[in-house]
Formats: sequence, C-alpha cells, structure tokens
Amino acid sequence: MSYNRNTSRKRIAARLDNIPYSDYRGINNPASLCYLTSVLHVLSMTPRFPEAVKRGSATHSLYLDPNLDKLFSDLEKCTADIDDIAMALGITEADIYEQRDAAEYFQKILCGTSPEAAEMFQGTLKRCIKCHGCRTTNKTDDPFWSLPISVGPGLRLYSANNLEMAFEDVFTPTTLTGDNTIYCDRCQAREDATIVCGWQHRPQILTLQLKRFKLDYLRNRYEKITCCIDVPQKLHIKGCDYELYARINHYGSLTGGHYTATIKSCETGGWYDFDDARVRLLRPQPFQQEETAKSSSAYLLMYRRATCPPAGAGRAHAECVDERVAVTSTGCLACPSDYA
Repeated sequence: MSYNRNTSRKRIAARLDNIPYSDYRGINNPASLCYLTSVLHVLSMTPRFPEAVKRGSATHSLYLDPNLDKLFSDLEKCTADIDDIAMALGITEADIYEQRDAAEYFQKILCGTSPEAAEMFQGTLKRCIKCHGCRTTNKTDDPFWSLPISVGPGLRLYSANNLEMAFEDVFTPTTLTGDNTIYCDRCQAREDATIVCGWQHRPQILTLQLKRFKLDYLRNRYEKITCCIDVPQKLHIKGCDYELYARINHYGSLTGGHYTATIKSCETGGWYDFDDARVRLLRPQPFQQEETAKSSSAYLLMYRRATCPPAGAGRAHAECVDERVAVTSTGCLACPSDYA
C-alpha cells in the first residue's frame, strides 16, 4: 500500500479545521442559571460595554458595575464564577434550580447598571393612540431594553417565519375594535381606536425578543412556539444599518429548557457558541453563503448599529426618526414624525 503524503496532510488539515477551539473562556453554572450565564456572555462580548462598566465601577458602587467589571476581568484570565452577581440580583441558594427567563434578567441587569453604561441598549418608541369617538390623539414615549416581536401562527402571511416582516408589523397601524377597545377619558366610554408606533430614539444595540411563549387558555399554562425563523444578518431601518452580533437561544420546554449564546467576536470576526463554561468556535461559520440563518431556538437577537447618520444632520436625522404616515381605513391619521 503506497503512502501518499499529500493526501495525509489534507486529512490532518481537515481534522484540525474541525477542532472547535476557542479564544474565550466560559462561566461556571452551579445549577440551573443558564438564563443568567447566557446574558452575561453577551454583555461581556458587547463592544464598549465592559469599558463602560469599568468606568462606572469607580463611581457607581450602588449599581452592578463593580460586579460586572470583576466578572469581565476574570473572564480574561480563567473560567469565571457568578456567585456575586447572582446574589446582587436576589438569586438565593433556594432559587438556583429554578428555571427562569433570560429576557427578564437581561432587563434586570441593565436596570441595575449605571445609566452611562446601560444607555447603549435603551431605545424609545413614540406611540400614538387615536380615539375614533372624539378623535383625540394621545402620544407617549415608550422606552425599552428589548423590543418584543410576535412570531408563529396568527400573524399576517409570511410574518410568522420572517423576522424582517415581523419587525415591520411592530410599526404597522393597528385598529382596536370589539373586545380590544380602549377606555377614553374624554368620551367616558370604551371606544374603537388606532395605534401606530414610530421611532423616537434608536439604540446603539437593538435587542429583539421573539415572543416564543404564549398562554394556552384551555390548559392555563404557557406553551413554547417552536417555529423556525429566518434571522437576517443585517437590518436596514430608515437610514440606520444594524448587524447581528449575538443571539441567545432557548432549547427544550418552558420548565425544562436550556439557554446558550451564539456570539460574533469583534476581535476575531468568528462566531462562537457559549454554553456555560464551554466555549467553542462554530464550524461551519454562519452567514458564509446566505444573508439569513434559519433558527427554531433563537430567543433574543442583539443587533449593533453599523452605520451612523452624517455629522451635522440634526437631531431628527441623528435619532433616525421614522417619517412614516399611517392612514387607516377609518381615516385616522397618525404621523410619528410630528410627535415632537
């Protein structure tokens, strides 16, 4: 049997390519805290956030900044522990085996972080509600850490599995009638109304929360929506381009599931799978051939703003205010651009 050196080298190279090595370290999970470790992995890999909490830890001792700064520093040297952060978030030893929601703790951490550090994640919607009875319009600011996106059955055609179209549905005018009417203080009665949303401030980090859990009224319990979603690598929103850099996944059921994080490194450009203390480079890398990736496990999607408005464009342009004008079938006019 002849020995082919070139063939042998190719086989060895192929095996080496398939080794899931990692440039990063994981976080120890003492029990069922994967909902917390997955969020902390994303925050540690978010550009400029570790530096922001480091600055905040010197002046904001009452916030979570010192705890986060210590964790991020530990991750540069070794596999890290989360005992201090879990305690600061009110998670006791009696709670560590309880399954909880990663989206809830994503918001808890940001609410407990200094405003200077957390501001990159906060966006604001302008919500306009117009009563069909008295034609009065009520306009409110709705700040958010994550924007809920409906998926699965019950949505308009294509929105159920297409994230871009489901995202557009958030800004599509909705007419409330029947059991969904609102109480109007001026009319002193329940009236039909139209709701339309527009942008007031677009965050540097845009987090989308896919609404994968719905209440089954017959069984009186929450059920998971496991439909496969087309997740785009980039989102274009009226002059602002966003690029996906992290995804928190949920596997299993609501009571017996598991969270992991899939994150793109801004240092190496590679995508990594963070599963508690285990970190590996993904093989093959996502988005190499397609601009979208199908996922039945994606739960939280983090997009970072890739392009900024030109200097001197003014506040309206800088905040990427949506100039959508919505006219419903009843003639109700809502214009988010004139909210100011």
